[in-house]
Amino acid sequence: MGGSRKSRILIAAGLLALTTAAPAAAQNGRSGEAEALETRAAALEEVGPAGFSEAASLYRKAADLRIEGDPQAVRDLMKSGKLSFYAGKRDRAIGDLVRAADMALAFGDVLSAATAYLDAGWIANEAGDGARAYALAVKGARLSQSPLIEASQRKVLEARVEGSLVS
Repeated sequence: MGGSRKSRILIAAGLLALTTAAPAAAQNGRSGEAEALETRAAALEEVGPAGFSEAASLYRKAADLRIEGDPQAVRDLMKSGKLSFYAGKRDRAIGDLVRAADMALAFGDVLSAATAYLDAGWIANEAGDGARAYALAVKGARLSQSPLIEASQRKVLEARVEGSLVS
């Protein structure tokens, strides 16, 4: 009986190792691919306006390759949103920023979520979509009151609420 139990434990441990090692190895490959896309996107960003649309697309793809909860995915989507806006793709920019905000909020990054919602609201306002701008600004403004946000950060967010900044 003791040997049988020991065998079951060893088999269970082996299965656990297999089921966790494969996704981790796959993610390492995806992370490397995401980093390569980010490097290409940064180079295109340096080209200037002609490279903004493609750079935004690469940052978006890099974000998609990241695992859930990876803060780099939020940063990639925020860059994609900014570059999409500069490339004249306002709806795409808003979508990327809202996705970044939702993702940041899901893992507790209140500052990034508030920033992304407020920037998306600013772009919606620029696009003449007042209702959407208001809804996004309200989300960002509410988050800016979180006790997780320091006073200095809150001041920056309040300036965004007033519609004066897009970073």
